[in-house]
Amino acid sequence: MLSARWHGGARVLLQTANYCVSHGCRVTILCPRGHFTSNYELDDRVAVRYIGIHTGWKLLDYVVFLFSVPFALPREATAVANFFVTYFPVRLAALLRRVKYIYFVQDIECKYEGIKGWLLNRTCRSTYADKHIIAANPHLGDRLAREFGRPCDSIQVGPAEIFYRRPVSGTKEYDVIYFLRRESWKGLDRFRKFMAICGSRASVLCVSQDEPLLADMRREGLVCRKPANDEELVDCIDSARVLLYTSYKEGFALPPLEAMARGVPTVMYRCGGPDVYVRDGVNSLYVRDETEAVDAVLRMIENRSLYESLSAEAVSTAAQYRMGAGLERLLAWLVQKAAR
Repeated sequence: MLSARWHGGARVLLQTANYCVSHGCRVTILCPRGHFTSNYELDDRVAVRYIGIHTGWKLLDYVVFLFSVPFALPREATAVANFFVTYFPVRLAALLRRVKYIYFVQDIECKYEGIKGWLLNRTCRSTYADKHIIAANPHLGDRLAREFGRPCDSIQVGPAEIFYRRPVSGTKEYDVIYFLRRESWKGLDRFRKFMAICGSRASVLCVSQDEPLLADMRREGLVCRKPANDEELVDCIDSARVLLYTSYKEGFALPPLEAMARGVPTVMYRCGGPDVYVRDGVNSLYVRDETEAVDAVLRMIENRSLYESLSAEAVSTAAQYRMGAGLERLLAWLVQKAAR
């Protein structure tokens, strides 16, 4: 399994590695030298192998890593790429007859901006014609078939078991939890407008792994946390009443489902993938702008019966998307691929 970066879809990659090794597979994760900084739980039986060089210049380290991967992959292995950047070295290794592979698509990348973004988007979309794709959920599978003429198998990625098995804490310290991300499509601009309108009417907890961004928010007077592991992430979610989700585009989006599993409904903008599981006014609330977002949050806080109804439906919805069933299907697909 390959990962060049350790957030977003890489978390699912690690959960997949944990599941596969617990079912008797030998699993190695290849990553750039000096860049394994994940706080996500990783089974001790999963090997981590560092490839390339560590110069301190991230871009150079990644480029050397990508060029080294085709020759570092063990012969006869089944390689898993989950990002279009790591797809190309895996594809080259397959052409050299070193490995078999699957391309585990967790999003349709079309969100980059500017001239560089246009090139990245075009490059990424060129990879979706591959016949070895498995989509992370049926929504993405349908989009790949519709937009690229590539029917493919799909699983159903969902929250990990920790989001279901722990008793829910009854203490709510904050009205809103918000996951900070600096990518433009994550809607940080919307969050700032929300805060300007909301002011002190709702207390907010910001959560991220991006320390510089957290530092910026602390200077603005916001409470911020950087969870060290999944246990602490669950604690953060449990400490809030409502998740605010501001993305412009998402392939599926796990954070709203993870919050739902803890009984925390979401106030969010329509952004694509979550339409699969969000039912407006039933388990969450859709909004069109920041004024509506503030009104929706305050309505949830002040209307106990509405909140309890949304919370109960959120838990019921999340129960349909447990990670285990999806990973069982993915492992079966990997075993079938290795046997061919």
